[in-house]
Amino acid sequence: MDPERSLWTARDTMDNPNPDDRGPDVFAVTTAMISLATLFVAARAVSRVSIVRRTGWDDYTMLLAWLIAVFLSLSIIFGTMYGLGRRDKDLDPEKQAGLRMSEYVFSVLYNPALMATKTSILIFYLKLSKNTRVVLRVASVAVLIVVNVSGTILTFMNIFQCSPIRSAWDINVSPDSCIPLLTEFICSSPVNITTDLAILVLPIPVLTSMRLPRRQKVILVLTFALGIFVTVIDVVRIYYLQQAIELAPTSATSNRLALYGQSPDFAWNASLSLMWSAVEVNVGIICACVPTLKPLIIRILPAMLVDPDSALRSRIRKGSSSSSSTALKSDRRASLATTIAGRPPSLPPIPPVLPLLPAAHTHHPRSDSAPSIRDFLATESPAALSPSHSTTTT
Repeated sequence: MDPERSLWTARDTMDNPNPDDRGPDVFAVTTAMISLATLFVAARAVSRVSIVRRTGWDDYTMLLAWLIAVFLSLSIIFGTMYGLGRRDKDLDPEKQAGLRMSEYVFSVLYNPALMATKTSILIFYLKLSKNTRVVLRVASVAVLIVVNVSGTILTFMNIFQCSPIRSAWDINVSPDSCIPLLTEFICSSPVNITTDLAILVLPIPVLTSMRLPRRQKVILVLTFALGIFVTVIDVVRIYYLQQAIELAPTSATSNRLALYGQSPDFAWNASLSLMWSAVEVNVGIICACVPTLKPLIIRILPAMLVDPDSALRSRIRKGSSSSSSTALKSDRRASLATTIAGRPPSLPPIPPVLPLLPAAHTHHPRSDSAPSIRDFLATESPAALSPSHSTTTT
């Protein structure tokens, strides 16, 4: 045997006592991602409840998405304890029922988790486009309908994937017919990728048309463009899924093995697909929470979002106002001293009377003028998008 190859094999064995067990890696990644998603949801709650002091249906739907993601992640975590990530030769027959139950729970919760996350984002878009952006509003409603209708259909397909239902996880019940996992995921992947891209593209024209400083506009666009990571992760997930079940049939069958794929070592191959599914769900939650965190970021890192030029102009205006106030106070003191000395104070020159402007030329801001998206993300008012609005709130 090649000495160099033996050395690498020994190193791999020291790093992982069982190189054919992907369970520890799946456990670590899934736990880390659900923990990170929990952190972002908590930060969103602090931003919306403690700082902005206003919550909406998008926040409640995101909380529901997080709860589903927790149970989805737990199904994968418990699955690793029952053999998910191991080769067929290393599986414990006594834990096979637990492994199938965890895989069944995952398949049922996957689409509702994505559906709740996307619904929260689209409700957020509807709030941004209220009374101003008709195109964005109509498109958001259309995508919202597609997301919920397709998500509901796919969820029921997963629930009733076997007849009787119990045969999906109970090895003692023989199934009359089962829909293989390959069919389930083939049905969900195109819809998920299409809606991901739609949600990513919808706000971009509005964001790029905002009258904001370049730095803030770039940050705003990048914040909403984070959803591209969800699409990339979905593609990676499909790649590992195809590896796991490339030999599985694509039609309903009574073969018990068809439910989880007829390819060997399915639990070992499918573990990475399930792991990337958990990553996809949790990254989607994180990306959906980021746009709502600006009030919290302003409290913690104000310099990150404040434009230096605007801050300089503000300081100059404050300095000019302070100088004018000081000069006025000096004039008043001099006038008082002159009066006390017995001399009448000198009157200031009368300014020329300016003609009044016609009412048609006087500009009054509209009461229904909507602030910009920056103001919506930074303040508690549920304002709508208005690219023509200035960056200074009234």
